[in-house]
Amino acid sequence: MANTAGYEVVAEVTQAVVQQMLLAAWDNGIVPHSTDVAARTFFGPYQLADGVVNIPRTGVSLAMVPADNALRITLSSQIQAEIANPPVPSLKYFNMAADVAVTAPLGTFPGTINVGVILEGLPRDRVRATLTSGDPIGPITTGLIREYVHQCYENRTIPHTITEPGAALGGFTADAFLEIFDDPSDPNNQIVVSQPTAAQVKLLIPVHLRLSNIAAPPGFPPPLSPMGVTAKLSLLCPLELGSGYIKALLTSATADVEDLAPASGSEGSNYTQNKNGAQVLGIDLEAALKNELITRARVLAADIGDIRVDVPTVAQIETFIADQVHAALLARGNISVWTPQTPDSTVTVSNVTPKVLADALAIAINAGPGADANAITNQIPAGRSCAIIIAGWKVLQIIDETIHRPESEGGYGPDFPPKTFHNIDGHDVKLNSLSISLVDGAIRLEGDVTVVDAICGADVDGSFTAHVGLEWVDNPDGSQTIRPYMIGDPDVDLPDWAWIVSLLLGFILGGLIGGIIVAIVMSVIDDLAEDLGGAVIRDEVTGQIRNVGAWPQQLEGIGTVTTRFENPVDIDADGIIFPDAFQVKAIYADTVVASARAQGPYSVAAGATLAFHGAPLAPHTSYEWQFGDGTSAAAASATHAYADDGLYVAKFTTVVSQPGGCRTREFAAVRVHNVPPKVDAGPDITIHEGQEVEFIARFTDDEWPDRHEAVFDFGDDSLPVIGVVSESNEPPRAHGTARAKHAYCEDGEYLVTVKVRDEDGGVGVATKHVKVLNVPPSVEVGEDMYAYPCTPITLVAQFTDPGWCDTHTGTWDFGDCTPPQPAIIREQHKPPAGVGIAAAAHVYQRCGVYLATVTVVDNDGGADSDTMVVQVVNVRNRDFEDGFRNCRLGVVANEWEAYVASAGPVPASLAAATPAGVRYEAEEFVVHNGQRSQRLVGEGAFRAGLWQKLGANPGWDYQVTVWYQLDERAGGACRLGVDPSGGTDAASGQIVWSQGVELGRWAQLAVRTTARARAITIFLEVTAERGARACLDEVGLVVTPCPLHVSFPQPMRPLSKEGFSVDWTQERKPGRVGADQATETTGLTQAEA
Repeated sequence: MANTAGYEVVAEVTQAVVQQMLLAAWDNGIVPHSTDVAARTFFGPYQLADGVVNIPRTGVSLAMVPADNALRITLSSQIQAEIANPPVPSLKYFNMAADVAVTAPLGTFPGTINVGVILEGLPRDRVRATLTSGDPIGPITTGLIREYVHQCYENRTIPHTITEPGAALGGFTADAFLEIFDDPSDPNNQIVVSQPTAAQVKLLIPVHLRLSNIAAPPGFPPPLSPMGVTAKLSLLCPLELGSGYIKALLTSATADVEDLAPASGSEGSNYTQNKNGAQVLGIDLEAALKNELITRARVLAADIGDIRVDVPTVAQIETFIADQVHAALLARGNISVWTPQTPDSTVTVSNVTPKVLADALAIAINAGPGADANAITNQIPAGRSCAIIIAGWKVLQIIDETIHRPESEGGYGPDFPPKTFHNIDGHDVKLNSLSISLVDGAIRLEGDVTVVDAICGADVDGSFTAHVGLEWVDNPDGSQTIRPYMIGDPDVDLPDWAWIVSLLLGFILGGLIGGIIVAIVMSVIDDLAEDLGGAVIRDEVTGQIRNVGAWPQQLEGIGTVTTRFENPVDIDADGIIFPDAFQVKAIYADTVVASARAQGPYSVAAGATLAFHGAPLAPHTSYEWQFGDGTSAAAASATHAYADDGLYVAKFTTVVSQPGGCRTREFAAVRVHNVPPKVDAGPDITIHEGQEVEFIARFTDDEWPDRHEAVFDFGDDSLPVIGVVSESNEPPRAHGTARAKHAYCEDGEYLVTVKVRDEDGGVGVATKHVKVLNVPPSVEVGEDMYAYPCTPITLVAQFTDPGWCDTHTGTWDFGDCTPPQPAIIREQHKPPAGVGIAAAAHVYQRCGVYLATVTVVDNDGGADSDTMVVQVVNVRNRDFEDGFRNCRLGVVANEWEAYVASAGPVPASLAAATPAGVRYEAEEFVVHNGQRSQRLVGEGAFRAGLWQKLGANPGWDYQVTVWYQLDERAGGACRLGVDPSGGTDAASGQIVWSQGVELGRWAQLAVRTTARARAITIFLEVTAERGARACLDEVGLVVTPCPLHVSFPQPMRPLSKEGFSVDWTQERKPGRVGADQATETTGLTQAEA
């Protein structure tokens, strides 16, 4: 049933047809294919470096919103955003999908009757975005924390190595070296972040703890050293997922240790044995190590601090997307639906009311009295895409206007009817009355006619009723023509006598009615075309309508419309419905569409070649890749190698050069994985213990911008050391060397491990074998020594050993036919060489020259010897019993040299003459002991004496005594002097003198001094002012290697009745030889040596 709701004409199209118009708007760029987002646009808490919104054709759809008389256009969009200066890599790139709902009103364009979807001035709140790809932050929550922690590792907030000398470990002490790993290329050595519960996050940090120079607690056997373990430091902390941020509260973390296990190699087996041994003695070594590692984990948590990463919320992201689409639509204009009004059009429309129905769009034209757009319904026949409904009253109005036009305008005059029609099937017919109406299925014509001279010159009067239908006829040229047709024969009412002419009258009426109906139908169609703006094609000769369009053939900004009326034409009392088929072809429908497809994401190792394949491949299209590192390529397919790891945003651009062609872009994430350096530790080598060798490892890194550090583990009981790195960072790869010097304290075979770590935590490892040969100790006895009969002497040899961990034994052969004697060894084990002494005390019985040999042997059998000359000497002719000799000064004891002050300190045998008044005599009666003494007699003032040189050891103390007797009849003085430097000048100020003036009896003089040279000189002297007679006898000598040091102690308190005690707690006990330790094999002190 036709219903125009009070409007002359209602044109309706289905929702599918409107969808065609919308897609044509996409084809023409009114709905953007791709729109760029400006840099510095806010995206939550961040600003963009770049962005793009892509709207594929398949993502364009609509729904009807009758309540708002609007269309809800849904743009299923792909949104890609590159963040400027993100705090962590995963926030650099967002790839999202969203449905953008644009609720746009249907209305007339300002100043026209043209109808369309109004986008100009569209309020922002009419555009809403809904993420269909979900919250982009949720899946990467732990990844964001992981990347933050990795950055702490890269910037050394988390140190890579920690050295702690003298660490205490449950009674043990050791030098500790902790290595912390976060190697992106090694899952076993990578920091792992997990989320065990919704409110907690857990960090597992892999470490390697190595302990060297281990000292055991009392009562524990010497531990095996070094030992090592691997473990994971666990930090479990609260997790806050707030609006716009993620926070891991590491300062509130609970620290623990997981997966503690023996390290590989000997250090791991040493740990296992030490742990088992400690357990027997009640020490939990594993617990001690865990406690140490837990302490370190707490320090790391404090160093890192609470982690906060700001993130965009879903609401912020959706607002961002809606903002971009809204701005893009505002910039492109409205979407035309019905545009009959053009500069050349002759459309006669007074008003238009567009109306959105539940499943169709209606355009109501020229409102009549009581018109109500809300009463319009979808009247498009099933299976049809469009319908034109003309109101019945409008049809009758057109008919009436048409038949009453002047005959010159194709009508029948204002007084019609009556009207006589000539030659209707050979007869004149007078139409006396005519009534036209619409009924279900037909146009009804009723009237009265007179057929002139119908029978034998007689006129016949009759009434008639005729029903006319309408149908569209396809013309050979593809056009369509509306054709009325008679539905059955006219119903004729004649007098009874005129039945014979009824058949004839039927033919006559058919011709009459046909002529009238054709004229009025053409007028209806012509009027309809004017209202709708449809194209009208007329016969060039007759001017009659040959084809008419149901819709404007051109939609402004959209394209061409092709309509084709379809049968049946539905006629009822309320109007006529013309169904038709509707096709829209966009202006640029034939233009190539080459929406960029980057076909990401991509993944590649740094330095490796990555192939990029952009799509589609289409004619009239140019391409460009921007790889995200400042380089580009003008091709659809390209290859590229990234110098450094990280997350890059590659951008693929297509530009179609045809008219209406679009520029589109699509981004792709490129994950470039870190590549650890390649390390060459060099060939195996053989060296000697104690030999300092520079170890040089060479490395390359395909990530040429990376800087590097190196750790050398020499495979012995020393701590690993940080190497000195020199490198050149130039493409295509970095080259460098790592150097470290080391000397081994003991022979053996060692495995040197070199780790080179790049700035991203990637570790390259290489090893080399080192064979260390034993080097025997080197012994040095020093200067020859003097010994003294029956006086103990300690012979001390110094030795050094490049293998400073070696222990030693030694022997002394004194060269006097006594058996060799074990040496007392004092040694210290410190780099760069072990040092020690080999000492032995001995008493030589007789004077003479002896060759004393010392031999020192290390624990590997290496030995060295050295020999010193030991001269056993004493004061010669010390008791004057070994004879005298005649000299110019008189009789002088053998081995002694006489001097007189006036003659100078030269032997008397060389004096030019005997000084007057001084003579030397051999006394036989005045003796202290024995048979002889030396007498000196002088008259007047004189100074004379004897001297003798004696071999000495510098630094030793020499105590000399002599007995003297002064004749009480003469007076004078006797003096004993010792020159510690061995000089023979009796006037030297270096001589230490002792003087005596006892008269008439034997008295003794004594002098003690420290030798300064390899000899001392003994002076026996008599001085007088008025003459003297003196006898000298029994020169004594006592030698000690310890100088006499004078100190004045505090007055001693009397001992208590309880006695006293000695504290032996500091007494050293034998222990394992290690760095900074000295071994002791006897109680002899260095001073005693």
